[in-house]
Amino acid sequence: MAEAEGRVSEARGRSGEASSSSSSSSYRCVWSSEGEDRSKGIVCSVSASVDGRYVFTGASDKTLRVWQVLPATCASRLRCLQTIRDAHQDWIRCVAVSPGGGHVFTGSRDETIRVWRINPGGGGGTAEPILELAGILKGHNDWVRSLVTVDADDSILFSVSDDCTIREWDLTPFSKGSKREDDDGVVSSSAQGSDGVILVDRCMIKRTSPKGIKSLAICPHREFIYIGFTDYTVRCMDINGSDVRKAFKGHTGIVTSMQISTTVDSPGHHLLFTGSDDHTVRQWCTGSAVCLKVFSGHSGWIRDIKVWSRKLFSCSEDNKIFVWSLDPADDHRSAPPPHEQWVTSHLTLEGHTAAVWQLAITPDCRLLVSSSADGRIKAWGIGP
Repeated sequence: MAEAEGRVSEARGRSGEASSSSSSSSYRCVWSSEGEDRSKGIVCSVSASVDGRYVFTGASDKTLRVWQVLPATCASRLRCLQTIRDAHQDWIRCVAVSPGGGHVFTGSRDETIRVWRINPGGGGGTAEPILELAGILKGHNDWVRSLVTVDADDSILFSVSDDCTIREWDLTPFSKGSKREDDDGVVSSSAQGSDGVILVDRCMIKRTSPKGIKSLAICPHREFIYIGFTDYTVRCMDINGSDVRKAFKGHTGIVTSMQISTTVDSPGHHLLFTGSDDHTVRQWCTGSAVCLKVFSGHSGWIRDIKVWSRKLFSCSEDNKIFVWSLDPADDHRSAPPPHEQWVTSHLTLEGHTAAVWQLAITPDCRLLVSSSADGRIKAWGIGP
């Protein structure tokens, strides 16, 4: 059993500021990877499967790992079932799982995206692998920084790269061989190799920017995309066009991560959360581009954020994870507040000895999994 090293502390805000309603006893480190399961490099990315059975991690040592999520009654909460060494030719920078649950996608510093098929009969004591390479997407000319999935039928994938482009990939070749042309005449073509691996050498749509692109979020109704640029702004654009609908300004550093809250049904009134290398997280009303809250307390830049229920989780270069309580009144607030509301009350989850790179929450909302530059992943109990 791996020792679950970690501790939880509470920081209260200034006088008059609502403190976190979470009890620190609700959060605890329940598992940590050690020994053979510890990566030899930075664990850059982590993502959970749709059915909650697996967690997938990618690292700078080019390994892709599959972890089985075990019941709370087990001594160890995660168990490594499959290690794919040299899954890429360079760092694995990002991992994403298709909403339909059929595929895992990995993006790398080798400028490619790999598509892995989830084998329903794999693992569980069988010799069958859980992940099998299904395809390779080529076209980027620099790091693939982020991957975003949106369709439950696994048909579309968005990728963000340091080559200043966002590419939209047609994934239908992985369910049926196809060749597709969009309204702009851009062809997405594919070919199947002798080993059964499908090679896709052109994307369906490519968006190019003169400014660097560091983060991306997709509106749940697929009407708009939110792009974080190196000029410290986020811009909302039509998903099928290039018109800028709104600009979100306020950060004093690059927006490194984004997530849209889906607690509101109105398509024009979602909440956008942005993390930045200015050490803060901001909460925005997407309908008005108004900043509602600024969450401050980290001493390093924000690497990832996740929103679950009424909680905001942020991880940082300062080796820590913060847990913030969200105000339900913000769900329907569109008018600008009289002044920027700063939130400093939070819980702190500590245990990593280097920067925390990414977070994932299992679908049952019981575990928060963190990946770090210390080579470890940790599982934190966050639910009953």
